[in-house]
Amino acid sequence: MNKNLIKLLGINETILLGELCSECNYWESINRLEDGYFYSTRENIEENTGLSAHNQRMALKTLENKEIISMKQKGIPCKTYYRINEDKIIEHLKTPKNPDVQNFNNKELETLTTCNKDFPEQVVDNIDGNNNNIINNIIINSILSHQNKEEKMDEMDKKRLYENIFKQNIEYEKLIEEPKNSKIIKDIKNIVVDTLISKKKYINIASELKSSEIVKSQLLKLRAQHIEYVINSLEENKQYVKNRIAYILTTLYNAVNTFNLDVTLEVARCINADDEEGVVYG
Repeated sequence: MNKNLIKLLGINETILLGELCSECNYWESINRLEDGYFYSTRENIEENTGLSAHNQRMALKTLENKEIISMKQKGIPCKTYYRINEDKIIEHLKTPKNPDVQNFNNKELETLTTCNKDFPEQVVDNIDGNNNNIINNIIINSILSHQNKEEKMDEMDKKRLYENIFKQNIEYEKLIEEPKNSKIIKDIKNIVVDTLISKKKYINIASELKSSEIVKSQLLKLRAQHIEYVINSLEENKQYVKNRIAYILTTLYNAVNTFNLDVTLEVARCINADDEEGVVYG
């Protein structure tokens, strides 16, 4: 989650927006957006974020009122489609409450929504790390949109594209600086990229067939902290693993939700401990 957007929009709104960015990311990567709209269900959003139907409705109302997302319903049975207004996200990040982003010059802001092959080198270094979560999704969307519209990618091109996206998402170069983890991180990278370019309709996760679209969307949410969390989980597991690749893939798929839950529980534990010691929060 982007901490500046939490202050501007609210925590549930920011969680929901991050999830919708990830889903939009995936649909655009396979060239399946319809005039910028993509399909999702409340059940899928709840599975990935923990937000109840009521919390989703309230958050969506706020995001709609701020014109950050648009929604429409169509089809029989009726389905809800979403579209993300990237310009509005940038507009909110430019507010005086966010001086790091406010100082972008017009050329840089324009570049954020321009399809340009030199995009990563031009933009990423100019963005403060605190805002990378949301804007990184905009960058990825633009790259994928350009690639899909201008040329038909062969398998190697597609693999290189997803590899670059994933390495950027998890700060790959920093992670492999730790020698003892470099091999497992490379293995994780290969497993994720192979899954992202897979043409299978369903992928086996913990002996359960899940839609490849949902699995890929979940993998695109992974960040450095999730990879470190997965590595720790793998190290702590002392049981025999018959299928190592399937086990790692399942751990990666669950990492986002499990990590967020563990962090929430740890924060609650610390607050309870401080309360017991008589700490007063103002």
